[in-house]
Amino acid sequence: MVWVVGTVSPFIAGLLIDTMGEPLAGALAISLILVGNGVCAIGVGARKISIFLLGRAIYSIGGGAVLLVGEVIMFKWFKGRQLPLAFGCASTIGGIMSFSGPAAVTAILSRHANITIPFWLATGLSAFGLLCFGMYALIHYSHYGREIDAIGVKDASGTGSNVAATGLEANEAELEKIKKHDSAANLSLSSSGLSNSTAPSNPVVRAWHRCRRLFAGLAGLPEAYWHVLLCISIQGTLFIPLHEVIPEMMETEWGYSRAESSKLFVYLHIIPIILHITLGVFINRVGHRLSLFLAGSVLVFLAALFVTFVRQVPIILSLVVMNFSGSMIPAAIFSLMNLVIDNAEVAGAALGLIRSAEFASVTLMEMLDGLLQDADHNRYDTV
Repeated sequence: MVWVVGTVSPFIAGLLIDTMGEPLAGALAISLILVGNGVCAIGVGARKISIFLLGRAIYSIGGGAVLLVGEVIMFKWFKGRQLPLAFGCASTIGGIMSFSGPAAVTAILSRHANITIPFWLATGLSAFGLLCFGMYALIHYSHYGREIDAIGVKDASGTGSNVAATGLEANEAELEKIKKHDSAANLSLSSSGLSNSTAPSNPVVRAWHRCRRLFAGLAGLPEAYWHVLLCISIQGTLFIPLHEVIPEMMETEWGYSRAESSKLFVYLHIIPIILHITLGVFINRVGHRLSLFLAGSVLVFLAALFVTFVRQVPIILSLVVMNFSGSMIPAAIFSLMNLVIDNAEVAGAALGLIRSAEFASVTLMEMLDGLLQDADHNRYDTV
């Protein structure tokens, strides 16, 4: 059941983002996180496991969608080599937050016995995040409102002088592309009997027609997109389970205690925080996305090789190599999204489908890892 929900939900979230728009979808996702954290705090305070699980379920729905909303926003706002720089900044901030969050909870619980405090703190931070996202929504609507006004001024004057006066001439080619895409979409709808002039008044029927347009847009994506989707699925299949197996191997094969392995992983978490922004600047200045992706793939293969066969190599070296690879591959792949997703109208569905495919392949690989480990008498050589 968890596998089905985790596989389907990113794609559904992507469809909702394309249907509702990023501001509404993001506000809804953050609101679910806010409500989920509040319900969890109430459940912990009342010592009711059912209420706590309900809060976690609500939180999970919003938490999975909000990451996708962020990716779609970056995809639409940043073009070319701006995208890896934006992705690097966002990933660095996210890494700092995920690093400082558990440390803050540990510090709070060491001074206060009330375990509801971290949940109420998370609820307050969620409310602050919703406020910040509201500011983004205002910027979003203001930005596109100015573009629409600029198009209207240009059409009314018959010349491009007024547009040039506002400094929007750089967007002329992009706006023309949007007009052509809308014309093509309307032509497609007309041929299928779903043109705007005959659009049904029933909101359910309109939503169904909108979904049909999104699926048609997905089917029309270039072949490179499907290659990237397959590549991400394979990389996740190999990389993520390895990250989960190694902590167990450190205790069973190398004699680390659980406290020592946890402390080591905390220190190693600093590497991606630094690398994300560094790689973003590198791709922005130099490029070489494909070379970076290939280098990351080779590094994760070497890490697996060291762990499995070359036991003389210290485990710390394999972990460092894996952290380098885990930063290089996502940076290279996400910076390619502007090239392989040529229709911004289906950006949410396209990115959500990638996340769904990755989750499905990772989950299947984790199940296979468990079967192989059981067949190997709880050892990890076959895995």
